[in-house]
Amino acid sequence: MGILERAMNNGMKALKAGVDKRFDSLEERLDELEQKLEYQQNCTQDNVKREKVPKLLSAKIREIHTKSDSEELQYQAGPNDRFHSAHNDEVTAHIATTIQDSTDEYSERLIRVACARYFEHIHRVQREQVLQPEKAEQACLKRKLKSRRDRLFKTRVKYLKESEKDFWQGSTDFLMSDEEDGINGKLVVHSVSTQRSQQLNELIQILDARRNEANPQQIRKLRTMGEPSTRVLPKTLDGKHLCPSPQDRSRSPSPSNQERERSTSPSSEKSGKRRRVRMPSFSDDELSS
Repeated sequence: MGILERAMNNGMKALKAGVDKRFDSLEERLDELEQKLEYQQNCTQDNVKREKVPKLLSAKIREIHTKSDSEELQYQAGPNDRFHSAHNDEVTAHIATTIQDSTDEYSERLIRVACARYFEHIHRVQREQVLQPEKAEQACLKRKLKSRRDRLFKTRVKYLKESEKDFWQGSTDFLMSDEEDGINGKLVVHSVSTQRSQQLNELIQILDARRNEANPQQIRKLRTMGEPSTRVLPKTLDGKHLCPSPQDRSRSPSPSNQERERSTSPSSEKSGKRRRVRMPSFSDDELSS
């Protein structure tokens, strides 16, 4: 009877641990949904439909926030923090006042929207770092690489000629190279996808040369080639921009059995004589030219 009770107790403990783990996961998901709902409600209250925030304004907010030495002027963006808290409202007011004192280009409403999006960014990053540190680091690197590929793609489009636009059509930022930071933070490691076609590689080299010629001051000197990128590309990409896969190469037409049989004539097999190949004749003038 004692063994049965111990087994039942162990089973109940295991079941409780599983339920607790599942409950924690659901609670985290609920918090995340509450954050999104609160943000959407705030945007609705401000009569904003996902308004596009100028990049310069986002950069100003990030600069003001990161350069603040006092924690009282920085957002509290932990897993359980909200954008509309007493502390964070003071930080938003400080950022808005600082920007409006330097320029009247942006309205207070637009500044508040930009602050809310910046808060969502740092809130997501800190939440990932607390809950899943390794996954957060990978996600951060993934976002950085995608941002750089998108920048490369948009920059190269500017230097396309009319005759090159037909071939370029259908390409996306997925086809751009990965650019990672080196050890010292200044060296850029450039990794080209192994699945990109040679014709697209040559066109990209031409576009980069045009960009460097037009903007020589922006040429990156500390740049090196890294290992080829093995990042898996989407299957929806245009095939003209990709190298043929090993399966496609294996399906390439090969000599059939009939063609092999024609290569050896029956008469030559019976007589044992080799087929003679007539070489073209050249005159002395042609040989000397």
